[in-house]
Amino acid sequence: MCRRAFGQSKQVEGVFGRVFSMLSSQEFQALDEELELSYREICHFTPYLPARSQLLRRVSNELSLSDALLVSITTYLSAYPFIERPFFARLCDELALTIPQEREAIFLQVPISLSTIQALEILSAFAPLGVLPGQRAQPSSIVRARGQAVVAQSVAHAIQLDAQVREAISIGVDPAWRSVAVWVWLSVQATEATMALEEESIVAPGSLAEAAGVAEKLVPLAAKHPDDPAVLAKLALCEGLLRLAVVHEAVSAFQVATQDTQISSMINKSESIAQTRTSAHEKFDGLIDRFDTLTGRATRAMTRAADPDLMAQFFVCNRGSPIAEMVMTWVTSGGESLEELLVSFAELRREGCLVPLHHLFAAVVNVGSVMVELQTALSILGRSIESFRQHTRTKQRLFILRQAGKTMRELEFTSREGRTVGDMAGDLIDSMISVAQNRVRDLGETTVGRRGGPVMGSPSSTTASPGTAGATAPLPAPGVTACDAVLLDMLGLTAEELYGADSDWQNRFAEKEL
Repeated sequence: MCRRAFGQSKQVEGVFGRVFSMLSSQEFQALDEELELSYREICHFTPYLPARSQLLRRVSNELSLSDALLVSITTYLSAYPFIERPFFARLCDELALTIPQEREAIFLQVPISLSTIQALEILSAFAPLGVLPGQRAQPSSIVRARGQAVVAQSVAHAIQLDAQVREAISIGVDPAWRSVAVWVWLSVQATEATMALEEESIVAPGSLAEAAGVAEKLVPLAAKHPDDPAVLAKLALCEGLLRLAVVHEAVSAFQVATQDTQISSMINKSESIAQTRTSAHEKFDGLIDRFDTLTGRATRAMTRAADPDLMAQFFVCNRGSPIAEMVMTWVTSGGESLEELLVSFAELRREGCLVPLHHLFAAVVNVGSVMVELQTALSILGRSIESFRQHTRTKQRLFILRQAGKTMRELEFTSREGRTVGDMAGDLIDSMISVAQNRVRDLGETTVGRRGGPVMGSPSSTTASPGTAGATAPLPAPGVTACDAVLLDMLGLTAEELYGADSDWQNRFAEKEL
């Protein structure tokens, strides 16, 4: 790539001349093979990038603002694994100053081109917080850089990218597999669907179902293209879209279910009958009131079902019930899966490591949080330090968490003053470890304090009469299981009220045992 070629575009030459001088240097050309390998690794996570040689030829002919950002970000990511080497360190320093300027210019001018979407999508993947990997950041400035994705969606709409995809699919799925436009569009749809899940009112994007259908058609073609450097990224994107479609469908179904449409329908039918049967007006009014009462009780039950304290009380009082055993099994197996994820992350090394670090850090912090909460759940179910340690690998898991925090800091180590996203994520992991240690310590002290007396949830404490001080829960009525008793209490009903006064309601309760 000659230096003169970069100078053909006066729009970017003045601002980005020093970077392009470095890219045209003999030292850069000597390292071209290493950068090519790194670029191929980027393609493992981004299915929409052109071949590096094709991209360089394109910018040699005419360097646009969008191409400048695309070249800058891919070069930065390719060089970052080798940042400890002097030339790569200088190159990354220059690019770290240049990329924010290019991004700002993109936001101001919004070039309508496929390159704009590619550049912004790769920024969303590798700099989702607006901070490049390895660069210092202020904690107050760490936010989701939604503007990158929103502008990409706007440009995709402006160039009618969906129409291009439909045309490519109509020709055949094999040409569609090789179409950059198809994968850019699918990536935009996946990003939009993910962002929709973060909204207070979740609404599935209008094109999500179509994108999932395209993804389903493309998955079988992976076996025909094993040499495609982006085959893993393409499969991951397709699977992600299919999962997002299922999640949005489930959320939509849940929203419909919580609107009490069935009860409202029953009320409307009752009102219609009441209007035509005036002689039975009072009777039907009573029926409608009954439905209203049940609706209110169901709403109260749903509210109480989401109360952590009441959930804890339920499991404490019903430790031997099948549902409590199911939860214990699920929590244990879930913890083991989380361990495997953290171990895999802790094995990453800085040299040659090229992954979307900040997305990975966010996932690890979330995994750490879930693991700590799972330990809390087990402590509630077990109610003793011995049971807690039996079902959890406390020391091992805290050690794995420490290693994960250490790996975060190492992957984004910088000798400069300031803190990186990896440093801040490591601090969050450290605070989780501290919380987990304190909970284990408190549980141990509570267990020691209870020795010699009944443990909460044991037969001696749960069978106390309602008038005694040690009572924790009333005895269920004959024929009513403990789980059903809690359900009835949450609904505020008696068994006769909910299931009728007929003689076989007790048998129905026995058949419904969870």
